[in-house]
Amino acid sequence: MTIHPRSEFRKNIVKGGKINQEYAKYLDLQHRDYTAGQLIRDSISLLHKNDLYHTQVVKDLLIKEKLLTSKGEKIEIWNQVRKLEESGEGLTQLAKKLELKKDSLNKFLINEELNIIENEINIINYTSLISDVKNSKPWPELFDIERLKSIQKKYASKFKDHPYTKYSNELLWGINEIKKGGDFFDFTLPDMNGKLHTLSKEADGKFALIDIWAPLCGPCIYKSREIKSVYEEFKNNDFTVVAVASKYRNISNVKRILECDKYPWTTLIDKPELDSRINEHYGIKNSGGITILIDKTGKIALVNPSANDVREYLKVNL
Repeated sequence: MTIHPRSEFRKNIVKGGKINQEYAKYLDLQHRDYTAGQLIRDSISLLHKNDLYHTQVVKDLLIKEKLLTSKGEKIEIWNQVRKLEESGEGLTQLAKKLELKKDSLNKFLINEELNIIENEINIINYTSLISDVKNSKPWPELFDIERLKSIQKKYASKFKDHPYTKYSNELLWGINEIKKGGDFFDFTLPDMNGKLHTLSKEADGKFALIDIWAPLCGPCIYKSREIKSVYEEFKNNDFTVVAVASKYRNISNVKRILECDKYPWTTLIDKPELDSRINEHYGIKNSGGITILIDKTGKIALVNPSANDVREYLKVNL
């Protein structure tokens, strides 16, 4: 292995062995994909630099955000900006054209990559497939999920007992189910006192908000704090919260947050040694957390709702 500084990581060289040869081919493909989109990315960066990327409504929001001191209020502004960007309302006409070109190129490159993954089944390409499955959730417009499922079946057949198969099965389960009308993933975890609680039993016959958070996820904790007022308003009307603290480095970090915020509901502890697989099934292995509202029938009603979204839903449906 020849390893260069992080800023020059693309110069790294790994030689020897069949898997390393496959990995070198994978890196070449990744480098080609990165290079192909560089001109478009540079053009988009130039728009940002010259303040020509966002429409005035987004510019006004960003100015407002800089004046705010509350982290929660800043998060709300960024959520508004994200929605405006996703809808296209927050982008100038030139920015829209460049983003469309970028999406078109990405679709082409993804299709080319999937052709290789489908025709050359090996463990290196399995990592690429898993990456595409994960990326299909935030960018569904770029990926053909049915094709991903079809290719994954071939890999699962060849690598039956491999951890990648277990993980990709869980990712695809989450994509199929963690949406409006889908089924939640059930789990049994202990609270801080060691008493076991099962999600399905806690939520039985109630509207229940599943709130999975990590101590390092500021937006998650902010949302949990916001939910307290909703809980107090509807707790006597068949509404409950099932919270889970996960992905913590030290349990003392969890205790500190619970002591500070004093949540009025029970918080369960996703101990690493339990291998609960909740992060894998809920598609948040690489993110801070998720909130999911389920209805009285056990079906998912809302995914990642704000506190106000939950309040308005309960007002209509309770």
